[in-house]
Amino acid sequence: MHIDMDAFFASVEQQINPSLRGKPIAVVGSNERTVVTTSSYEAREYGVKTGMTKYEAKRLCPHIILVEGNTGRYTDTCRRLVEICVP
Repeated sequence: MHIDMDAFFASVEQQINPSLRGKPIAVVGSNERTVVTTSSYEAREYGVKTGMTKYEAKRLCPHIILVEGNTGRYTDTCRRLVEICVP
């Protein structure tokens, strides 16, 4: 079995909030000088990449939606996936 975990944080956010599905989003930190932790495939089409500043992401994709990351949510989702995939 192969599970693609690329853009995992962005995919989790889109799953939890259906209004984000199909839209360019970037998961970012909480401080002002944060960088993109990951971006959705829709944002990547505009050149948004992990590690760039949120300002660079906005310049490349003015309509991008910035979502503050939630480590607990990603940990919980990952745990549930492991429980399903690893008997």
